[in-house]
Amino acid sequence: MKNCGNCKYHVHEDIDDGYVCVNSDSEHCADWTDDDYSCEEWVEKEDRKLEG
Repeated sequence: MKNCGNCKYHVHEDIDDGYVCVNSDSEHCADWTDDDYSCEEWVEKEDRKLEG
């Protein structure tokens, strides 16, 4: 499912302990976003698992 929860531009913000969209092409850019939000500019989040 394409939503903010798995979008690379859904970034944790320490100010309010929430998440903000940082995709300059998105209508939600600079908005607080929830995991279930979505938009046309969604980009898959890269898997950041550590190997070792």
